[in-house]
Amino acid sequence: MGSFWSALRFLTIVPLGSEKENQTNLGQSLTFFPLVGALIGLVAAGLNQLLLLIFPASVTNLLIVVVLVILRGGLHLDGLMDTADGLFSQKERSKMLEVMRDSRVGAFGAIALVSSILIKWSTLNQLDPVLKWRALVLVPVLGEWAIVYAAWHFPYAREGEGTGKIFANQANWLQLTAASITALLLALILIEKSVLVLLVFVPLLLILAGYIARKLGGFTGDAYGAVAELGEVLGFLLILAVVGG
Repeated sequence: MGSFWSALRFLTIVPLGSEKENQTNLGQSLTFFPLVGALIGLVAAGLNQLLLLIFPASVTNLLIVVVLVILRGGLHLDGLMDTADGLFSQKERSKMLEVMRDSRVGAFGAIALVSSILIKWSTLNQLDPVLKWRALVLVPVLGEWAIVYAAWHFPYAREGEGTGKIFANQANWLQLTAASITALLLALILIEKSVLVLLVFVPLLLILAGYIARKLGGFTGDAYGAVAELGEVLGFLLILAVVGG
């Protein structure tokens, strides 16, 4: 159970366990990333029902997108902004990695931030109430699964130590298999035509992850956040396109 609590602590703002325990179990916690994604989604879906008692749907949907960011402490969105600034800096690989370390947000990072929020908000506006809460639960699952795949498949792009390197060093096919089974079962339970959604989602996600890895020479902690955020955007869009509003 230590690895589960480490996953919950790392992916959310829930303050569980000590920092030492988190580091010890962090590399093995990838198995539970999709499950933690489901818990995040359940919280968002529950808050959605409460907020609808007070606000109109469009306002509620924007608040829910913000809640998804807050529940993670901005972890994935920050990674997306840093990665966008690096990838589109038109610099050589080593310089891209330096740009990604810069705490300042550049133009492409800002564009990525606004685009992610607007796409999520606009797709939620188009989903019927039942499909919306189901999508809110499943989409974070898909985003967290994307991290597991990237950690297993791609090398770590930076020299030295880092949280991202813990994932890259310890990721294995057993973790990927367990995480994939979790994501698949939740998709089958939650979403009609989920098989079709996944048949489109997985290849597109792999293409996006491969592009990031080719540009950076592998993945970094920021890139893991970016691929998770892109996975969520892709998940919302595909659920809308395949299953409908």
